[in-house]
Amino acid sequence: MNGEPAFSLRGFFAPALALLLCALTVSSSQATPAYQMLTISVSSAEGTGSWSAWAPAGTTDWSTTSAFNITSGSNVLATVQSLGVSLDFDPVATVTFGVIAGAVPTNFTISSALVAFPALINPIGTASASVTVTDQSGAGGASLTGQYAGPLSYQAQYNAGANIFGTLLSPATVLPAFPHGSNTQTGSIPNTVIPGAVTSIQGIFSFTLSANDLASGTGRFSVTPEPSTFVLLAMGALGGLGILRRRR
Repeated sequence: MNGEPAFSLRGFFAPALALLLCALTVSSSQATPAYQMLTISVSSAEGTGSWSAWAPAGTTDWSTTSAFNITSGSNVLATVQSLGVSLDFDPVATVTFGVIAGAVPTNFTISSALVAFPALINPIGTASASVTVTDQSGAGGASLTGQYAGPLSYQAQYNAGANIFGTLLSPATVLPAFPHGSNTQTGSIPNTVIPGAVTSIQGIFSFTLSANDLASGTGRFSVTPEPSTFVLLAMGALGGLGILRRRR
């Protein structure tokens, strides 16, 4: 053919197809919805700030990989040493944190995302939480005081915050007489029936931390179907087996 290279459909379509697949891959990754798994809000006499953890939809566990500051202008309102959240659809909502207050007493609110699910009727709820406050300065003591009534610092909520399952954790205080000391508060609510329909759960810490001091904590809230639901399912299965035997 006069020395000219033969035209090849395969040679034409292969690179075109590769470009198309690449474009589709990029488009798909860009279209993946993000999910706000956890939010931390901070306020003090020096300003306000917030930060949220985002992850691809369907992610159940997230945690920080390094410390960071939350700022307002040139003021460092707080240092976040660690944050973590686990949102399982059993359903369970777990939040962990480690924070250092700014140069003045600092307010923190740390919220898990809503864990939403098909309605559970009269489920069993369980909640537990703990906080530890540590005197960083080694002279003035330290305190963590909840912002909920009590004053308590952890709250387990359900149905998008319309209902409160329980509130936990009394103030944790380190006296000046014990430099570099720490104090831990723990609390729990054992298996308790939640009357009516439950469609979502959430765990929230809300507290004031003394200046320059460290606080860490963990909160867990879970719900499970009431035992009678499992009994009914088991009875139904056994009844089905009995009918099948009689037919045979």
